[in-house]
Amino acid sequence: MKAATDLGPPSVFPVRCFIGSFRWRAAFALRLRDRLRHACHAEDLIGIWNDGEVAVRSRFLLRRRGAGTHQRDGAWLTLNDWNVPGYKFGPILISFSASALSGRTFMVYHRAPPDVPQERYIFVEGSADDPFFREAGRKWPGLEPDDIFSQEDRGGAFRRKPDARYNVIASRPVRLDHAEAIEAVAHPTCHYKGCSRWSVTGDRMRLRQLASNLLEEQLKSSPEWARHAESAQYKRFEKMFSNLGHVHLRFPESDDE
Repeated sequence: MKAATDLGPPSVFPVRCFIGSFRWRAAFALRLRDRLRHACHAEDLIGIWNDGEVAVRSRFLLRRRGAGTHQRDGAWLTLNDWNVPGYKFGPILISFSASALSGRTFMVYHRAPPDVPQERYIFVEGSADDPFFREAGRKWPGLEPDDIFSQEDRGGAFRRKPDARYNVIASRPVRLDHAEAIEAVAHPTCHYKGCSRWSVTGDRMRLRQLASNLLEEQLKSSPEWARHAESAQYKRFEKMFSNLGHVHLRFPESDDE
């Protein structure tokens, strides 16, 4: 996987944009209709699959008057649709259920026009080694979901505001157990040097081959997968890569057949 030092200049979040803390509760996650998404390249997906998690690898800075600059690494996710201008982070998109972040606490930053072209919410997960997060004597305002998201009706589901962007930076890895889909997306431009910038058709073909390779390796290392195509593990794999069409594999005959 790419090291944090290869990911370009750090992102900067001014403390003046901080609006409060938000607890990502399980009950909220169940009512949030938007998926969390993480974009990556093929080599990243291999590492994510082998590790079973999206690691923290993107660098960002927190600056505070009188307290200097605090640098951290995180795993970036978004709640927005990926096929929109401005996203240049990879042709492979992993979608997670909102429950992937249940129980975590975030610092929330808010930026709006004319400061930026589009309203934006940034969730930064708190960390015990973050002096800003653990500062004694400061009472942060606690935010509720309806302070940040649109709600269909009282007590109903939450969705992102249609004209706003939502970014999430997790300070701990995000487990692949919570992934619901892995798909290819159009990727005409990229932040990384050397990226081939495939079309969505080319990306889908490349990801289909990568999925086949990953599954072949899984079959070799996990005998229970190799018994038959109806195994729960294979069914989950097939569901995650469902938009690629059928991944053709020949399952060996079971020893007891």
